[in-house]
Amino acid sequence: MTHYSMKEIIKETGLTSDTLRYYEKDGLLSDILRLPNGHRRYSNHDLEWLKFILCLRSTGMPLKNIKKYKELMNLGDKTTSQRKEILTNQKLSILNEMEVLKEALERIDWKIEYYESVEANL
Repeated sequence: MTHYSMKEIIKETGLTSDTLRYYEKDGLLSDILRLPNGHRRYSNHDLEWLKFILCLRSTGMPLKNIKKYKELMNLGDKTTSQRKEILTNQKLSILNEMEVLKEALERIDWKIEYYESVEANL
């Protein structure tokens, strides 16, 4: 199994050491291996989980929802439906935001076209 130092995880994810420590303290990261000198060693599983956290955060999901998802994940397959519901709700939120942004983009495009027509007639 490959292990990563905190520095390698920071490079791979773009997270800060403070954020990694916060995630660990808050329970989003658990069972991080510690070397005798106290340095953290992250597994492939930890790295993939951090990438998933970043994915969810990029969609605007609050940390409390991610933490709830993690707690359900730790309870095993009996919580599959609840985890699916959390992700489905986030997907719907993303789709709604995409529609809002699409409408905003259309309005901006219309305004740009208007200005281009004004410029062409000057």
